[in-house]
Amino acid sequence: MNVSETMERDIEAVEAATPIREAAAIMIENGCRALPVCRDGRVEGIVTDRDLIVRVVVGAADPAGPVESVMSRDVVTCALGDRHEDVARELERRQIRRAPVVDGERRLLGIVVLPG
Repeated sequence: MNVSETMERDIEAVEAATPIREAAAIMIENGCRALPVCRDGRVEGIVTDRDLIVRVVVGAADPAGPVESVMSRDVVTCALGDRHEDVARELERRQIRRAPVVDGERRLLGIVVLPG
């Protein structure tokens, strides 16, 4: 089965300059634990609830600052044609649960989320 068959297509994302507080509100409103972070529509990172706890609550980052200042930059992405099983194996190996699905220009198409 390919990622195109298992990904979530209706997802929220934020631009890199979005204030941290606004990104957190979007996460709460949508009941999601992570948001892809884009610049000009291309994925540059991901911000997770853990990023917010570690970098804002504990690390004292300014909640009015840009989300790019607290996002994880080493984001694992995948493509529509990738096998879901291969992506899931890589995510498990890296101990992460989400991977944005991107096209050849890193434009966001969806997200793969492992259960759990």
